[in-house]
Amino acid sequence: MSRTPLLVGAAALALPLLSADLVGVAHDLTPKFSEGQELTIRTEFVAAFGLDDATAKMGEMELIPEVPTVDMEMEGVTEMTESILSVSDGAITKMRRTHVEESYAVSGEAGMQGQYQDFDESDEGPLSGRTIELTKTDDGWDIEDVTEDAGSLDESGEMALTFATERSHWEQLLPSRPVEVGGTWDVGESMFEEMTRMMSAAAAEDSDMAPMMGMMEGLQDSMEFEAKGKLVSVEGGLARIEWTVEAELIIDDLFGMVREVMDPDMAGEIPEDADGGMEFAVEMSGSGVFDMEAHQLTEASMEGEFALSGEFAMSQQGTTIEASADASGTVELNSTIEIQ
Repeated sequence: MSRTPLLVGAAALALPLLSADLVGVAHDLTPKFSEGQELTIRTEFVAAFGLDDATAKMGEMELIPEVPTVDMEMEGVTEMTESILSVSDGAITKMRRTHVEESYAVSGEAGMQGQYQDFDESDEGPLSGRTIELTKTDDGWDIEDVTEDAGSLDESGEMALTFATERSHWEQLLPSRPVEVGGTWDVGESMFEEMTRMMSAAAAEDSDMAPMMGMMEGLQDSMEFEAKGKLVSVEGGLARIEWTVEAELIIDDLFGMVREVMDPDMAGEIPEDADGGMEFAVEMSGSGVFDMEAHQLTEASMEGEFALSGEFAMSQQGTTIEASADASGTVELNSTIEIQ
């Protein structure tokens, strides 16, 4: 009996195993850099926001005869070029970043009972056109504005510097250890770590931000948050990734939280019986492409929906004032990293 049919059949069964999706093979999706590398990072986002419902009463008198119109759209573009000046084991130790473009625009319509106003405003970010240098130190990162022939940064620019980080390549969305095709990892923990780092930097720069840091920690404890990444496939040198994000935040004592971060004199003006709460929910999904040869995430996109609702009640001169509002919106983000 000829062995050819058996060999052909065995080869056919083995072909799927010859792809990059070998069962049991773990893939390292950690960004790695090299000295002299040049990168261009461009991110675009669009967010839309609208008021769905609103009520307000003073005693039995309706203060809002109809739901006001509030429709807003926010757009933003950031583009940065990065020159990697030195690395250690594939991690950046020194880099120079130029903020080529930082632009933001807000447009929309607001009004009620036939009285509407259109608005259309745009502005540049505080670091637009600036070049900064980041150097790794024992205590973290030294960040210096090295822009030639430019004036000093204003307060918003100085604050923006405190948020600068070498982690500008969506590392927080990637797994910290090798993962197999079909495997998942937690994204939420790294996202919260990055948020905490930024708030800590801001609090160190501005003491007025310290109460805000405490509020953020409280919000984290009150939030149900799940963010997962999944390695879908590895083929042709490209790893394809999917992300899902679900979060729900319920604040039962809104005014108590506000009093903690407000100036004590201003907080004292809030009626003692003021009571209110807020709920926020968001669902997002996204996808990305990780170039295995370049060892970089080269594409990332996210889109989703969010909803916000709140209500409060307080008394003023013996009369109860009550109000509530519901709003919702969408958000979309697209980012690319070009490597030279």
